[in-house]
Amino acid sequence: MRQGPFVCAAILISSLCWAFPLEQKTPEEIAAEFSDSIVLIGRELPAGGLGLGTGFFLTPDIVATNFHVVEGSDKVYLKLSDGTILSSDTLFAFDEEKDLALIKLPERHAIEPVALGRSASVKQGQDVVVISNPRGILENTVSNGLISAIRQLPTHTLFQISAPISRGSSGGPVFNSDGEVVAVVVGTIEEGQNLNFAVPVSYLKELLLELHETKLSELPRTPQREEEPSSEPMMDGSWVATFADSLGSGKLYFNLVQLGDGRVTGTYTSSLGGGGTVKGTLLHNELEFELQQSNVDCPGTYKGRALVDGDRGFGSYTGYTCFGSHENGTVTLSRSDAAPPSPTSLPQEPIQKPKPCLIAVYLVGVDLNDGTRGAGWLTNNMKNWWDKEGRQKHPHVCFVDDESNADYRQEWSWSSYSVPTYNTQTGAVGYWGHTDVRVTVYRPNSQQLLFTNSHHGRWRWSKPDKDAFREAIEFIAKQAAKN
Repeated sequence: MRQGPFVCAAILISSLCWAFPLEQKTPEEIAAEFSDSIVLIGRELPAGGLGLGTGFFLTPDIVATNFHVVEGSDKVYLKLSDGTILSSDTLFAFDEEKDLALIKLPERHAIEPVALGRSASVKQGQDVVVISNPRGILENTVSNGLISAIRQLPTHTLFQISAPISRGSSGGPVFNSDGEVVAVVVGTIEEGQNLNFAVPVSYLKELLLELHETKLSELPRTPQREEEPSSEPMMDGSWVATFADSLGSGKLYFNLVQLGDGRVTGTYTSSLGGGGTVKGTLLHNELEFELQQSNVDCPGTYKGRALVDGDRGFGSYTGYTCFGSHENGTVTLSRSDAAPPSPTSLPQEPIQKPKPCLIAVYLVGVDLNDGTRGAGWLTNNMKNWWDKEGRQKHPHVCFVDDESNADYRQEWSWSSYSVPTYNTQTGAVGYWGHTDVRVTVYRPNSQQLLFTNSHHGRWRWSKPDKDAFREAIEFIAKQAAKN
């Protein structure tokens, strides 16, 4: 825990602080505290290939990096430490001369931002720690070294550092021994040994006082400086992808073939079961793909784009299956040495199974006359009410056949019997059919009772099963609305 007094900048008082800690931290402690604050940034270069760099959270919706990491593209992609993929087309501020940029995120994230120190207090010879993404694939690499020299350029100051960095480290934070960021990595001279440079954090603080949104597409297009090289990726072979969207998450295992004209084709299997075919087009480092899910009981289609560099890539997608619309999908790719497993040999992982609707109900029926019990039973009265009225009144409610995927368990039991009747005028003896129905609602996989009712009546007129069923569904809908 950081010790001592601290001062917050008024403009960002809820999310950004300049701290004055008392305890010094080891590189291990700095890495443990701030690795989640580091992001991998990628964009497609105008001349082809993929530009990769590093960034770090300043606030829940601002990521700092170098200007050259974002320039020349209309959109950048950011991969968080948990694998989440974000995209942004807007900067909060930038300084081309000092090579700094503040990326605006589309929403706020619960990630601990870094603390900014005072670059004016930096001295030659003091210890520093860098966290970055060398080559764009060695994510969250930690290196340490010294402030080798403080260089004064005509327009601004640079720190020369001995902490090892490489292409892809651009935009990474430079920490002092107090765990504060005192500089931002800007580049390296490859012909030299440990000739690495960083721009003081004081210039970053100046940007924070001049926030104004600018679209990446509106930035001046200058001749591109040398970027992190990205060879044209070859997609042939086995790949594994981790995916997540609004309905679920899991892994896909691909076997791909890249044709000479840039087309990509192949097959895949899913950790959720089943699989399908994939086709796409690779242009420079951008893969545009379409997956056809061939499950007989649940066909579907997914479409998306991914930036691929060497043996890794990341991107986004949308899709539609029997479970509904898959929105805000993100995917990360990596080459695999092993052949894709068959669906029967896939590893059993704790993967969230998609829900087909907002309020999922597991329905169980019990016939008290013979003790028969079954899932998903509906009488004709219940079906007619649901098809004609219930589905329209409660569009967010649906029924599932797996209790582990349900929000509520609804049990209904009934017994039918005949009651003799006597006509006093004619003396005829007859029988009326009667039904007793009881409905209870529980939390799934438990006996936590939430609701119960009962209805009794003649078959022809009172429809007790429909009434009991309707009341239970209306209770569930209201209960879900409260939560």
